Amino acid sequence: GYFTLNSTAIRVSNAQSRQSKFSTAFGVQITGKAPALLTPNAYTKAFDQMISSFDKNSVDNIGFGDYSNTLVTDFSKKNAKSRESTMNTIIDGYADAASKLGGVLADEANSYVIPYANHITNIPVYSSQYNIVDYDIPLYQMVIHGYVPYSSTPINANSNAEEVFLLSLASGSAIHFDMIYENSYELIDTDYADLYYANYKGWISTAVEQYKAADSVLSQVSEMIITDYQINQDTGVITTTYNNSTVVKVDTVNSTVSVNGTNIDLTNALEGGLQG
Repeated sequence: GYFTLNSTAIRVSNAQSRQSKFSTAFGVQITGKAPALLTPNAYTKAFDQMISSFDKNSVDNIGFGDYSNTLVTDFSKKNAKSRESTMNTIIDGYADAASKLGGVLADEANSYVIPYANHITNIPVYSSQYNIVDYDIPLYQMVIHGYVPYSSTPINANSNAEEVFLLSLASGSAIHFDMIYENSYELIDTDYADLYYANYKGWISTAVEQYKAADSVLSQVSEMIITDYQINQDTGVITTTYNNSTVVKVDTVNSTVSVNGTNIDLTNALEGGLQG
């Protein structure tokens, strides 16, 4: 097993490293659990155990959560680990999983794990939206489209689900929903309370229609490279061009989409959910 006493990364202050959450509004730590960060010295063992368990039970696909986007430094005096050393350990783990299992799911993947990923999730369609930003360019999507399949952040987790759907189509992203079966109130006072929006009853029909619409748009370009991405700030029209000459136009103001001049019916896709 893993024990907090000897399996936690050490900060430069020689204290145990814990991942606290902070309020962006007030800049103070949010009270509650602050999970200890596993020392990178234990990563190899963790990867080996998970891969071995999945392989033994004939489970073909695996995901390692935050390993794909988080690097931890360990300042312990006996066996310190730098971020670069941690990165190399993670690369070895993902490479091992890719060679022994059928597929690897990577969440918000950093560049060093992309070569070993079969699908990448939670790629944002928005920037930070700080005042310094004039408009958003989906650079990540433009770089990897046609090489590794990816999906957007959960559409139903956003206050403007319709806009996330349209921006996903514009950036070539498969769509993504969070769903749970039980009523949301079952999660009150748990670590999963932030999934208050995810009960399937409010979203299943919308998800089905949006998947159908997304398929009609993206199936033609799923393996293509994005060669051009233009934003008309006056009209709100985003034009995405692929290397097979397919042109997708997304009108974010009037909520319409066309592929090579042919309009895609979004009537059912933009109704329902918490907005309907």
